[in-house]
Amino acid sequence: GDPAVVVIGDTIHLWGNEVFHGIIHYTAPLDDPFAFTKLETSVHMPGSVRAFAVHDEAKGSIVLYYEQYELRTLEQSSKLVWIESAVPSDGSEWSWSRPTVALEPELDWEMVGTSRVGNAFVYQDSSGGDAPWHLYYSASSVHLPDSNVDEPIYQGSASSRSLRGPWTRDSDKPLPVAKGSLPDTMEILGVGSIKLVPPQLVDQLGFEAMCNRVFLDTTTNTTGSTIATLRTASDGDGWDVVDPWEIPPEADVEGSWKRAYVYGFTTLEDPTTEDPSELWVYYNARDGWEHAREAIGVSRIRF
Repeated sequence: GDPAVVVIGDTIHLWGNEVFHGIIHYTAPLDDPFAFTKLETSVHMPGSVRAFAVHDEAKGSIVLYYEQYELRTLEQSSKLVWIESAVPSDGSEWSWSRPTVALEPELDWEMVGTSRVGNAFVYQDSSGGDAPWHLYYSASSVHLPDSNVDEPIYQGSASSRSLRGPWTRDSDKPLPVAKGSLPDTMEILGVGSIKLVPPQLVDQLGFEAMCNRVFLDTTTNTTGSTIATLRTASDGDGWDVVDPWEIPPEADVEGSWKRAYVYGFTTLEDPTTEDPSELWVYYNARDGWEHAREAIGVSRIRF
């Protein structure tokens, strides 16, 4: 689950986690972009989840951020770490560094339910060069009894002069995200992640970012998760919701691979053409509540 995707040359690289088996690295050719095969295991440690990959083209490397749960208290505490590997150019193996801690829970709102930070989205100011780097991350968790899983509650942000940190929090408060045009029967339980769309697509798409949010439907007392679209709040503080149901679960579709939850995601401008008209959204989804299966899929947003 929880995909991270980058394009290097004529190949799409995707990382996805298996909670007890680490983070797996898959590849697919651009001329067959959904035919992924396993390349290697980038992180062997159990409890490593929610990766985000940055291609450092200047250094010819991938910096992979991910959330690492403490094995002694699995799913009760976690920290955000990163590793790095040069992109092999001669068919040799990927060689990943030892993990470096980027962020640990410190603030009260990062230790609600569980003491955790993770779900990184890392980007640089558009000017590039020596411009600052920015990090969105999720914190704390809420337990969903109907599926027996924990999902993030809050979003925070941090800044650095380097892709590799050190990171300084931008505020001692979480980022506000509006509810949007949801009925009163829908209660937002948490925001899983916030990720900006490619800046060159903002005008065509009509939104600046996306987020996955966990909700409770009080009419049925069941939980779910949807991917919403966002734009900067009018007062500049946090985010307003453009469409709360951009990519929804299919609760009424028996047998759907995304019947209950649509959550961990990443975005990519259509890499198969020089004149793209689609934003690809890779995401993790769940086909039911307790004792269900999860899978990674992709949806296309046309503009």
